[in-house]
Parts: sequence; structure tokens; C-alpha cells
Amino acid sequence: MAGLVSSVVYAGPIPPENPNVQLESAPLYDDNNAYCLATFEDRDDSSGGELRFNWSVSGTQVKLEPFSGLANNTQKNSTLSKSFYSEGDEVLCNVTSTDSSGNKETGSESVIADTFDPEITSGPKFFNYSSEHAFNVSAVVLDRESDDEIENCWLSASGLSGGPNIREDMNIDRTYGNGDEAQCTYSNISNISFTVLEEVNVTTFANDSGGGEGNRSALNPIPNSPPRVFDVQPSTNAVISSGSVDLSARFTDQDGEKIDVDFINSTGSTNNLLDDFTGVSPGSQEIYTWSNLQQLKTYFWQLEVSDDHQTVTRKFRFRVRFPSQLRVDTRFETPYNSILVSPNNSRSVRYSVFNDGTNQKNDLETTVYTADGRISSTGSTSSNPFSLQPGERKFFNIIISPDQLGKTELVVATDSNSYTLNTTESIDVYVDNRPNAAREVPGMGLTQLYIVLLVSTLYYSARL
Repeated sequence: MAGLVSSVVYAGPIPPENPNVQLESAPLYDDNNAYCLATFEDRDDSSGGELRFNWSVSGTQVKLEPFSGLANNTQKNSTLSKSFYSEGDEVLCNVTSTDSSGNKETGSESVIADTFDPEITSGPKFFNYSSEHAFNVSAVVLDRESDDEIENCWLSASGLSGGPNIREDMNIDRTYGNGDEAQCTYSNISNISFTVLEEVNVTTFANDSGGGEGNRSALNPIPNSPPRVFDVQPSTNAVISSGSVDLSARFTDQDGEKIDVDFINSTGSTNNLLDDFTGVSPGSQEIYTWSNLQQLKTYFWQLEVSDDHQTVTRKFRFRVRFPSQLRVDTRFETPYNSILVSPNNSRSVRYSVFNDGTNQKNDLETTVYTADGRISSTGSTSSNPFSLQPGERKFFNIIISPDQLGKTELVVATDSNSYTLNTTESIDVYVDNRPNAAREVPGMGLTQLYIVLLVSTLYYSARL
């Protein structure tokens, strides 16, 4: 047929496929040998072929191993003994695939002979430096072969608020552990680059002689050593025998910062400043004289001590008791200056009466009421008369059961038909509906005031 040309051109044999070399990945050094796998594949020749494995270590040929007469899709594995290489050497497996016509295809793969990468098994851990808002860093590094293979430790630190990045080399202590561990440390990351109390992200790194690397991170704030209070007078629970007292304390700051001090009266429902001192030098003592104290009253006070970054609060209390005037002492047995209770539940509050005189006191009675009249005097009932030997104290329980929110003042008075005592003690009561506002006694909820005296215990319950 005119115009139709047909021709066949011989293109020659198709070369073999890439041998698809697979060399065992690192770590090699932990095993006895290196293993290299390759495949002979030739699509148009079934007469057989060859795979030739050529091993070299760090550029030097160390082994040649051929496999001949291979059928199509045949895999072969060549092994290189560990004796040919050391840790850190580059191990190269080069494989040439040749068919029966002499056509060739080459493939290769290399790996660095290495142990496991170093691991940071502990840390970074932080501990404070002596001053200047600094901290130290430590980390434990494990190398499964030997700690001698650990070459370097270093850290990087960056502030979460956008501060600078710093990099510092760490010291390596190879005497730590059992021959496969080392401790890396760095001293004195200071506030030169960061803000005090700023969170700093610290990452510790370690590498070994085979090029392996491990790292681990943790957050730590630039520390502040808070001011410290010591030599406080009067000590808590002290008894004061006059109408005035010197409140005093010494103050220090490990960072050497100046200190501000507030003496605060926390006896009532609100705190009242007694006196303040600014720019107090570390080690100094400050004194405030508190006058016009009332007989048979417990006073609460506190110190608020601040440096440039933190405030520390310390709380104390003392009792005023004039020996020349004392007959009996009535007081609440609680470390707090108020009581918190939730509505429609009950709480037990303890108080005591103490005879600090030299004579027996007879015909004593206690009466419980609220100062704002929410429980009327006609509704309050005195306890049965009791007596106290010199130095004797008797304890009583008041059970309060409020049914409305608010604040009142609970008062306990002790008197006698034989003496003019008029000794009272009061405490603020806050009724709050927060969960678990106080340790509550379920099932009370009484609607009127009553008093029951059993042995030496007075139970009092009232709707506040």
C-alpha cells in the first residue's frame, strides 16, 4: 500500500534494574556485622546475572564479594565483619548488577557506624545560685557504650516573654554513674538577660564521638529569693501583762535587696495598718509600740514584707492578761480571728474558762449571745454554775447553726454571783454559702437558743 512504511529497529538488550541496595541503618557498632541487601532484576534476560558487593570504610575498599548466575528477582545479602570498622567510620556498600550481556546498573548506600545516640535521662534540673536571681542547671547523660564517647554538653535558654537566646557550654563530670553516665552542669544563669520570675525554656544537649545527639527541655523561672522574717517578738500565743507591747522583727533578703515592711492589726474583720517602714536594709530590726490594749483580749497581727518582686506574709497573735486584775480568763480556742460557716448547717466552736488566780472560783456561769441582738438576751440561757480550782481550765463547745447569709459577732461572757467579773470574749462569724466553707455538723438546724451542760462541755446552738 502506497505511503505505508514499516520498519523494525533493534534497540539492544534492556539493562538490569537498579539493585535496590539496602544497608542496615545505624547503629551498626552495637552488632557484630554490617549487612547489605541487594536484588538482581532483569526484565528481558532469563539467562542469569551477577551482583557484586564492594565494601569500603571511610573511603578505603575493604571487601569485594560477587554472586553469579542469579535468576531474575534474586536477593542476596553481603556481610561485613565488625572488625573492619570502628565507631564513627563511614561504611559504604556499593553494588553493581550485571546481566549476561554485560549491561550494568549500580546502587549504593552508606551509614556512620555508631552506638545509640546519647540520652539525657534526667534533667534539666534547676537549683538556686547564691544571689543575683540566678540558677544552676544539671543533667544526666547516658551513653550505652561508655561515657568516654560523650564529647560535648551545652545548653540553650530563651525567655517565654521574648527575651534573648543564650548558649553556654556545660561541664562534664565522667566520674558520675557506673561508666556509662556523665553529669553535665552549668552555674549561674542570671537575670542579666532575663526578667526576674520570667519563665525560661532551658534545653540541654549532648553529642558523642559518632555524631549522635540527644536533648531535653524544661521550664524554669528566673528565681527570686523572697525576704525572710526572724527574731519576731512577741512570739505567737504569748501572754502580755500590760496595756502596750513592742512588736519587733528582723528582716533579711538573700539577694541583698531593700525591703518594705508593714505592721498590720488583723484582729477585726478588716486589716488596719499600724506602721510601715520602707527601704529597710537586710539584717535590720524594726519596732512598733502597740498601745491601749484591752484586758483579756486576744490580738492578731501580721507582717507583710516585700522586696522588689515578692511579698511574704507572717501571722501572729498574743493575749493580754493583767495579773493584778485577773480573776478568770475566757477565750476562744481557735487560731483564727473569725469563724466561717455555711447556712443551714452547723459548726462546733470551742472556748475555755481559766482560773489564773490563787483562790478557787465558785458559782461561775457562761452566757452565749450575739452582740448585734439578732439573738435576744431573753433567748439566751446561762450554763449551770461551775467552779474552777487555781490554774484549772474548763473547755466548752458552742454549736452554731445559721440560716441566713451575713456577719455577726459571737460573744461568750463569764460572770459569777460571788464576784464582779464581766469577762467577755468575742469572735466574728461569717455565714457564707461557698462549698465546704467550714467543717459542718449535719442535722442540727435548730430554731432557738438552748444550752446543755454535760460534765464540763456546753453545747450552744442558735439560728444566727
